[in-house]
Amino acid sequence: RVDSPHGEIWLFCSHMTTSSDETEKADQALAVYQFIEANPSALPGFMAGDLNAEPDTLAMRFLRGEAGHEGQTGDLIDAWPAANPGQDGFTIPSGNPDRRIDYIYIVGGQESAAAADSCELMFEEPVDGEYASDHLGILCIFRLQ
Repeated sequence: RVDSPHGEIWLFCSHMTTSSDETEKADQALAVYQFIEANPSALPGFMAGDLNAEPDTLAMRFLRGEAGHEGQTGDLIDAWPAANPGQDGFTIPSGNPDRRIDYIYIVGGQESAAAADSCELMFEEPVDGEYASDHLGILCIFRLQ
């Protein structure tokens, strides 16, 4: 949790499995979502991480509320497409990104919401021949509503 001029904002982070088993990834996404739901806040929060799942997988569709899993459906907002409709936002590998597995999701607050004003990729150029990571970073600017 972090303090803001508007009150406390919850930040959640996850690093999901590299397994190619769709159900295993969806189970992990469900566990993350259930943890978020068990920690409600008046203000919107954010969940980010290396989720090791592309946008069209069951796990990501579940988090966005586009698919159910184990009788539940998520309701998080994927910040990248919200700020950049039609742009792929590929984050890996850093030297020649060809897929997206890193995310920042908006978690709805009980009394207010947030919108992604902008999102951009970070650390796209190597320094002395080295990238900051094997993934590109994501920077998003949000507006409380």
